[in-house]
Amino acid sequence: MRGWDGKHEPLVNRIGQVIEAEQSKSIKITRKGTKNDLSVDRKAVNSKEYREYFDSLPVNKNVADALHKEAIRILEHRDGTEFETLSILDARTGRLVVSSTCDLKLKSRLTDDEMKIFNDHEGKVILIHNHPQGGRLSHTDLITAIKSEKTMGVMTVGHDGYVGYAKIIKHDKDIADKWEAW
Repeated sequence: MRGWDGKHEPLVNRIGQVIEAEQSKSIKITRKGTKNDLSVDRKAVNSKEYREYFDSLPVNKNVADALHKEAIRILEHRDGTEFETLSILDARTGRLVVSSTCDLKLKSRLTDDEMKIFNDHEGKVILIHNHPQGGRLSHTDLITAIKSEKTMGVMTVGHDGYVGYAKIIKHDKDIADKWEAW
């Protein structure tokens, strides 16, 4: 490296340490002035165990970190409301592809413009959205994920602290249609 005198740590190592330190910073849900049945369970979501769940996912560290940050961002935004936010992250890098807020209670969807962004994205994705009333992945969540060849996984984060993740192993529109009919 030009300019490196051998006495100090190379700049490249310091940058790597800064990035690693930034990724390991703890992200928390903030306290709001009001509380209702749809408020985020801060004790659960801000816990070490909650973060560790993301680290245990079958994805690389950067993607796990990005999913955790996006979960916190979504829960912070939708805290105490009946509304959902759907975000789509690149399954290899964790980069946000598109995020959609829906004005329908307890529903998530992409607008036509957001769907175009999704369709134009090359590579696999992971879908993540909140469930204001808590609970597991819904049949609609799973059917939506199975139908798209791009979808590698689907995740829900409940306001009650529940986190659900399904890795999509096989995409099959016929199975999705039969499941939906059933």
